[in-house]
Amino acid sequence: MKYLILFYTTDGHTKVVAEAIAEEIRTKDAAAECTIEDLKVFMKRHPQTAEGIADMKQYDKVILGASVRYGYFAQEVHQFTQRYTAYLNSVTTGFFSVNMVARKPNKRTPETNPYTRKFLGSCPWRPTKIGVFAGALYYPRYSSFDRNMTRFIMKMTGGDTDPLLEKVYTDWDSVKAFTGEVVAMTAADIPAAQARGAEIAKAAAAVERRRRLFRLSFLGVAAGVAAVTMALRRRKLTS
Repeated sequence: MKYLILFYTTDGHTKVVAEAIAEEIRTKDAAAECTIEDLKVFMKRHPQTAEGIADMKQYDKVILGASVRYGYFAQEVHQFTQRYTAYLNSVTTGFFSVNMVARKPNKRTPETNPYTRKFLGSCPWRPTKIGVFAGALYYPRYSSFDRNMTRFIMKMTGGDTDPLLEKVYTDWDSVKAFTGEVVAMTAADIPAAQARGAEIAKAAAAVERRRRLFRLSFLGVAAGVAAVTMALRRRKLTS
């Protein structure tokens, strides 16, 4: 069995997870061949969609891992999934998301992790198996801007803010469990993955509708308060 493991990483940890998955695959199947490649490199090597598909056809299974930065996946991740939707949906695939929100036990599934849910909700690709893993903090290695931004976000979410901290939050048992599912997945799992993907997209759309309604309500209240305030000021000036 041949595996193509693509990854997009910002600070390097998603690559570490990809390597751990490859190692676990080989543990479960000594004959397995794993190719690990940076998604940015893959996209540059294959400017044409047909070239990328021809490359992926050399493999039995394709896995993509991507990190989240400031709430978003990189543009290359979106470009890859959009460009290769038809092919990816026709074969067995895996997707894993790496983000700090997943350090919380109740945010480690595609349905409960906000970044993963939103991405899959807007993405036409339906991965056969999906994993959500916590990332790592390497404060001393960040630029001043990234360090301060990350500390601010972590403070807002009740996380670690020590600027000297280097800590890995990844649950490696979850990584092994996901890898086991990837090794075991077959074409027979694709219909169920399509159905699950549709449910995730439906849930993501519902969340987005509620957010829009909240924003509209907030703007309406703010406008009303502003109007009343202005009216009171005019009355005070004319009295």
